[in-house]
Amino acid sequence: MVLFCLRFLGSVQFGKVLYIGFGYIGLTMTAVNINNILPPVFFEVFVGVLFVAMVLGLVYDALGGRKLAYFRAERRMMLSATSGGGQGKEVGVAGVVGRTLVTNLATSRELAKCGASRRASHELMLWGFILSVIVVVVKVFAYPDVSPVLPSSVFGVLLNLGGLLVLVGGLWYLWLRVNVSHEGNSVFRVTRADMFILSLLANAVLGFVLEGADLSGSVVATDVALGLYLPVTAFMFFSVPWSKFSHIFYKGAYAIQREIDRERGVSRLPTPSEDSYIKE
Repeated sequence: MVLFCLRFLGSVQFGKVLYIGFGYIGLTMTAVNINNILPPVFFEVFVGVLFVAMVLGLVYDALGGRKLAYFRAERRMMLSATSGGGQGKEVGVAGVVGRTLVTNLATSRELAKCGASRRASHELMLWGFILSVIVVVVKVFAYPDVSPVLPSSVFGVLLNLGGLLVLVGGLWYLWLRVNVSHEGNSVFRVTRADMFILSLLANAVLGFVLEGADLSGSVVATDVALGLYLPVTAFMFFSVPWSKFSHIFYKGAYAIQREIDRERGVSRLPTPSEDSYIKE
């Protein structure tokens, strides 16, 4: 989930400072006060609704899509094939989870077999997404009225950085898709599997458009940009059951469970027989 609400929230009481990219420059321009369009409480509710939509979407996908049923069936098969059902060893779950998050998920090791380019593009999108989410949550709920004017705040800089990472990683990934890189299809050919990446890119692009409209001082331009940005952001979260957004959580949960099973000696392979059938 990348939210760029901070980009326009940060322009509240922005005054006469124009910042571009990762720094601020000395040009002056009167920006639009977004609080005159939508109050801070609106964005607090908006972010809360998106979170609830994401959770409900994951639950619906896991139950309605029978992903949870498949996972449980696979677990039963693995446990039945493991001596003692894999319950003989005590495992520090918290330690395994932390180690997996740091050494596996944070570095996209799950994609190691997909090639360095594909892995790098996912890394850029992942960390751009995480950075943006953290900044937005802190800004919206803890500092709704704080101005990003240098040097009092770095919210704007961090959010621009997150957006840039998403754009670079996302655009790069469009050329790395299997149907493009291996099947020779046009990069402009899209399927439902591309829903999340396209909505993520649209969110990032519209975030920068909204920032530019805000800095231009045009209320009309800001209204139009805001009217495009909010629905696209909402679509990204409300479409969780039908997009690859949910894979972020599924792959993470699967990797953690796999590492816990490995520590407990649970394997997909049957337990070796103690009897030897090799003739001397």
